[in-house]
Order: sequence, then structure tokens, then C-alpha cells
Amino acid sequence: MKKFRSIVRKSGGDKYIEEFEALDENDAINKLQLRNLTIVSLEEIGDSEFKESKLETNFIKNNKKIILLFIIIFSVLGIFAYSSFLVKREKAQKVAAEKAQKETEEKAQEDILALQEKDLFEKTKAENKIESYREFLNRYPKGKFAEQAQELLNKRYKEGVEVCANFIIVHAEESIKICNVYSRVWQEAIESNFLDFNTQLLLIHNKLESQGTYRELEEVKSKLTEFMKKFIEPPSKYVDVHKKIVELYGIYSQIYSLAVAPTGSLLSFNNSVSQLQSNLIKAKNELDVMLKD
Repeated sequence: MKKFRSIVRKSGGDKYIEEFEALDENDAINKLQLRNLTIVSLEEIGDSEFKESKLETNFIKNNKKIILLFIIIFSVLGIFAYSSFLVKREKAQKVAAEKAQKETEEKAQEDILALQEKDLFEKTKAENKIESYREFLNRYPKGKFAEQAQELLNKRYKEGVEVCANFIIVHAEESIKICNVYSRVWQEAIESNFLDFNTQLLLIHNKLESQGTYRELEEVKSKLTEFMKKFIEPPSKYVDVHKKIVELYGIYSQIYSLAVAPTGSLLSFNNSVSQLQSNLIKAKNELDVMLKD
């Protein structure tokens, strides 16, 4: 038994003595051998791990330059990637700054243009002319004040046509009066046995000319011709009105021609004047109806 104790102490210490004492000799020897085998196995495993660790250390030592090279490569790649990121970020910031600057400049330009449009509109309203409103709309067809300008143009166009129509009627009647003078002198000369109607008409013509009547008629005609130019480009609302004022002006022009140079026979002259006067009144009435609508 002392032999067993000695073996046990060498194998694992006093804590196993009691366990070995409880066994017979053969069991104790078997268990001791099993334990020794386990210890040997563990020592072999430890030696194997140590050898593997030693191999890894040797690999690192033998491949130190390669590992260092990889470290340098990855470091350079990292630095390059970060530099590329900084460049891209700087570029993006620059683009954003330029975009913001451009938007600011565009906004400032829009504000300037808006102020110019407003100033021109106020000036146009102050002038209150057909051509002024037309010019404004040509410049700002879709501007902030385009709708107001169009309404004001329509209003001014209508007022201008009314004034022009009344002007035509007044001076057409003046021409008709002169035609009536011609007709009366003509009729008296024909009914007289000793008067020549051509001579009498010439005398009337010379008298009217010396009084400045023809000059006045011509000046009025020139003013009306110039006035009519204002209505050449009517708003869409007044296209038919424009046609009617042109018709009225045409009738007036024919009456004017008869007043300054009577032609034909007395009968045809009287018929022409009468028909033109009737057409003049009809056209004026039709125009009044259009303007009311």
C-alpha cells in the first residue's frame, strides 16, 4: 500500500490517497495508469499548440516584409480613398455654393425685372394711350400686370372708337352741308334761263376755297386718317367694332370727295349724297349697338 501511496503522490498529490486506499491493488494500478495516460495526452496537446503557436510566430518573422508591405498598401489606399472623399466633398460644396449664388443672382434679376415692369405699367397707365398699352403687352404678354393692361386697353380702345365715330359724324355732316350748297346752286342754275351751272359751281368753289373751308376739310380728313391708325390692331374683343369703324370712315371719305369735287349730273350727285348719308347713319347706329354690347 505504501507503494501505491508513493505512486499516487507522484501522480497527483495527497487528495487522491483516500480514493486509492479504497481500491484494491489492481484497480488502483489501472486507475493510476489511466490518469498518467490522460496527463501525457494533455501534455502532448499542449506541446502541439505550442508548436503551432511557434510556427505562427516563425511565419510572421519570415514574412514580416510582406506583411509590412500589405500594411503600407492598405494605408495608402485608405489615404487615397479619404483624399478622394475630401475632393468630392469640396467639389460638391463648391457646386452647391455656385448654385446658391446663381439662385441669388437670378432672384435679384427677377426683382429688378419685376420693378421695371411695375414702373412701365404705372407710366403706361398715366399715358392712357392705346399704343402705350399695346407696347406694354408686347413687352410683357404674360407679366404680372398683363391682365390689367389688357382690360385698360379694351376700355381705351372702346373710348377711342366712340370719339372717332362721333368725330366722323360731325365732319361728315359738314361735308354734306357743302354738298347741299352745291346742289342748291346747281338746281337754281338749271332752272334759270340765263345762268350756266358750271360757272355757278366754280364760283361757289372759289368762294369756299377763299374762306378756307376746303383747307379745314382737308385738315380734318388728315387728322381722321391718322386717328384711324390707332385702331389697326384691335383687341380680340373689338375685331367687329374695328371693321365697322373702318366702314364708317369709308362712307365719310366718299362724302368728303363729293364736297371738294362734285361730279356727275345733279340727279346722280343728289342720289349719291342721299345714299351715303343714309349709309352713314346706319353704320353709326350699328356701331353704337356693338359698343354697348
